[in-house]
Parts: sequence; C-alpha cells; structure tokens
Amino acid sequence: MDNFLNSFNEHAESLREERKQDDFDNLQHSLSGVQTGQQTRHGLSKDTSGSVFGDKRKSITEQIRETLEWLLLNNQAYAEAHEAAMTSLRSAETTVTNALESLLANLEREQAIFNGMLERASTLPDGQKVFRDAEGLVKTLDGEIIDNDLAGTIQWRGDEPSYEEITQQKTHVDDLKEGINEVRGIEAELGGIRGELTNNEKPPTLERADELKERIGELQEQTKSRLNSDLGGSIKNENNEKVGFSLSAAKAIPSMSSN
Repeated sequence: MDNFLNSFNEHAESLREERKQDDFDNLQHSLSGVQTGQQTRHGLSKDTSGSVFGDKRKSITEQIRETLEWLLLNNQAYAEAHEAAMTSLRSAETTVTNALESLLANLEREQAIFNGMLERASTLPDGQKVFRDAEGLVKTLDGEIIDNDLAGTIQWRGDEPSYEEITQQKTHVDDLKEGINEVRGIEAELGGIRGELTNNEKPPTLERADELKERIGELQEQTKSRLNSDLGGSIKNENNEKVGFSLSAAKAIPSMSSN
C-alpha cells in the first residue's frame, strides 16, 4: 500500500511540474504572439483558452498586438498611413516654427516703429499723446476729440505722425499679436496630434491616422494663410518696396535687436 501511495504521489508531483512548465511555456508564446491553443500531455487533454490563466495570456497577446510598435512592424497598410501622417506632421511643425520666428521678428520691428511714432507725437500737459487727422481734428490714440481751445495751444513741429498713420501702425501691431496667438494655438494642437500618433499603448486606428493627416494639412494651410494676412502686405525688398508674401521672405525680416 505504501509503495502504491508513494508511486501515486510521485506521479502527481510530476504532473504538477509538467503543468507549471506548460504555464511558463505558454506565457512565453503569448508574449511573442504565438497562439498555443489546446495542449495534451500524458493522455490528459486541457484547453487553456478558457482558464483564468488562459484569459490573462490572451489579454497580454491582445495588448501586444494593439501597440503602435507591433502595428508598424506587422501591418503594412497601417505603417504607410502612419508614416504619411508623421511626414505631414513634421512639415507642419516646421512651417509653424518658421512662422512664429517670422511673426515675432516682424512684431519687434513694427512695435519699434510704433514706439518711434509715439515719441514724435505731440503731448498735452497731462501727458496724453495727440494726433491730427485728415480733417484737422486733434484726437487721442483712442479717437477722443480734443477741445478746440486746448488743441489751439499745441505747438506742431511738422514731423508728427497723423492720426491715420498712428492708428494704422497700431493695427499692424495688434494684428501681429493676434496672429502669434493663433499660430501658438496651432502649435499646441499639433503637439496634441504628435502625442496621439506616437502613443505606443493606445495608437490611433488607421482611419484616425488618416483623419489626423487631413487635420494636419488644414492647420498647415491655416498657418500659411495667417502669415500671408499678417506679413504679405508689410514685407519690403531692398528698395523699400512692398512685395508679396513668401515664407522665405518672411524669415529674412531682420530682428530689430540685431541692428
């Protein structure tokens, strides 16, 4: 009887070791993406797909196949769509970087011109800057009309900017500030898109990658349109003549700090 029990216990222990090895082997297969299915040892059939441990192995396998790295290596259509989106993204990011450099440089330039005009403007006793418009009315920068008696005390030199000139210059400065804020918003959105496209654990679907590529193109065109609006009429050549917009021309605008 003892011999029988000893033999039975040894056999049971052997089976337990076999099962442990099966579990370890199947986990390794799952991690490498290999389906294990049903395995049989010593005439005992077991289906691991329905066991608790089998569910965990399936979950691990599915997680691996849902990562960006796996999709790029094993799904050619996805890899091509993703690369197309990333190529567009890199191009748009470059456009935005160049646009911000150009807008900031032009803002510095236009702000300096505006400040110089303010310095040349006539000043009331209370310190307010005033300007004469085309009809001869004297106004503050905000458009408030100065009383004729007070306006009559102003000594005009002749080189003061007119009301129309100063307000036009102020509009240039305000438009550039607005443009910079808009392009910075585009930069932030592109940053979010980059984060989505490079998320290894939760990559976008193929359809979503195509949508992102389309949105990237829209943002790049929006950036160019904003540059054309803000800089197209203010870029000048070496003869001080206004020229049409181009990104290369915009980048060539000198910074006032470099003069």
